[in-house]
Amino acid sequence: MPRRRVLALIALLAAGAPIALAQSDQSLAKLPTGLRIPATLMTGLSSRTAKVGDTFKLDVFTAVHGKDGKVVIPAHATLTGAITQVTAFRGASQPAVLAFAVQRAEWKGNQNSLDAAVFGVLALTDFRKPGHGDIGPAEEYEMEQPLRGSTTTGEMVENVSAATLRHQPSLEIVDNRRVTSIGGSPSIVMPTSKIMELRLLTDAAVRTCFTSDKQDVELPREFLVVLLNGMKVVQ
Repeated sequence: MPRRRVLALIALLAAGAPIALAQSDQSLAKLPTGLRIPATLMTGLSSRTAKVGDTFKLDVFTAVHGKDGKVVIPAHATLTGAITQVTAFRGASQPAVLAFAVQRAEWKGNQNSLDAAVFGVLALTDFRKPGHGDIGPAEEYEMEQPLRGSTTTGEMVENVSAATLRHQPSLEIVDNRRVTSIGGSPSIVMPTSKIMELRLLTDAAVRTCFTSDKQDVELPREFLVVLLNGMKVVQ
């Protein structure tokens, strides 16, 4: 076969690979719209190094239930996400931006498609639920997380105290590493300033983003986000 035809064939096959992948994703069963999914990053993300199209994994923090109360996504299912928008920090003239969406959920041989954007993050909390004297695994996890959403209109999402965009166009995210103990019970020393925001966008292809006008957006491993499947932007 002439060299020119060989090169043309290779180019055609290479161009067809992403199309085949996209068709494969479309063939997966779709999970219900409206699911709110608490999940933690399995690797850190940074607006300084990320590129649009980069993929990464998330771990479902707790079982996700449908409207009928049945489990739709089990705890520790693996989600696959991709970066949809990113801008590195370049001072006041170029704030940092990092956005991603989740397209797939997998567990025990099951594969399902999602169209989920970030809807919220772990909320500021006193670590204890009313009527519970002991600190359990969920509370211990909360105590170790440095970044939290600051909100006065938080809500419970699958037993996770979440700060969401339900009633506001943006959420302040604060560094909560300073922890003190009062009377043997852990409590938070509230920080004085935000380090980034989670914002609702009108761009239907992105929907929400993390942004900072002080530094690059840095989301650490195990950072908890709340995803909303089928999320639509507010026009």
